Amino acid sequence: MCFELLYASYVDYMEINMNNNKFDNEKVTLYNLEAEQAVIGAMLDNSRYVGDIIAILRSHDFYSRENKYLCDTIFSMFSFAEPINQDTVLKKMQDDDILTDKAKKYVLNLINLKANSTNIMGYAGIIKDKASQRTSQSGTIDDVCKDSLKNNEHTPLDVIGLLMYTSDIIKDCKIEVAENTNRDVIYMFWELGKYLNKAFSSGKRARVKSSFLTELSAKLTAGYGNSFCIENLYKMMRFSKIFPNYDIVFSIGKRLTWSHICELIKIESNDERAFYAFNAAELNQSVQEMRSEIEEDIYNRDKNSELYFSEAPRIPIYTFDDPFLLDVLGLKKV
Repeated sequence: MCFELLYASYVDYMEINMNNNKFDNEKVTLYNLEAEQAVIGAMLDNSRYVGDIIAILRSHDFYSRENKYLCDTIFSMFSFAEPINQDTVLKKMQDDDILTDKAKKYVLNLINLKANSTNIMGYAGIIKDKASQRTSQSGTIDDVCKDSLKNNEHTPLDVIGLLMYTSDIIKDCKIEVAENTNRDVIYMFWELGKYLNKAFSSGKRARVKSSFLTELSAKLTAGYGNSFCIENLYKMMRFSKIFPNYDIVFSIGKRLTWSHICELIKIESNDERAFYAFNAAELNQSVQEMRSEIEEDIYNRDKNSELYFSEAPRIPIYTFDDPFLLDVLGLKKV
């Protein structure tokens, strides 16, 4: 990671970019390093700000790859209730084998650039706005940086920098594939459940539901795999009844696997179900972790928790361990 560049003062950093004639004023305004440093500095200085920031920002909203890493680290530590300060973050960087003298100085200097309680959310809003601008415009600074790297202009070519950039591409693509694939499978199960509920809604048809579903399941299983066994068909039907709203299903499909959902639909209380769904999504819990919380009745220990799904969810990469997803895709776990 090029912490060496970021360790330079904000003015010096902007001066380097402005001297490069490939950076015009419009592109430079697509990010705000001062805001990024102020927000991260504030979270390092006082971890109580992390909960507020995580509600509106994600690491990909930060332009600087170094700040993305620090944001990811802080959010991950927050999710696992680990202490967050300069020392613990530096220890994490050491564990990741990226702690250089320059990197350490950069992190320590962030405290001097921190936002305070009156302006931290304003800085967070700036970061969010800049991220939206970058998304909506073509030919952003990132494109210019790529050209600069190719031409070796103002960019030190080092293995760590290349590793960081290429790793980001790989991780982002893997997450996107997992998220989209899982969401589509969840939606398919929901659609099947909704159709079957409608097909057997009348009294006469309801009486023959069991025999029809048994026969249907046998044919679907033979053609498409064990995910369409009779037990799972009933779960799909219950899923579509409990979650009739498409928008909610869309959000769930980006955060939780079908194995998670199978556990959640066993819960009768809507509030309790939402509580465990939120925890599993926000903390990237495995099915086993979520099931343990349900068995320990964590809900009744903390009924005052605020429940919502974030705007920019990220599904955990263990999604492809889900047996139902593998079965639908015709894949086997190796």
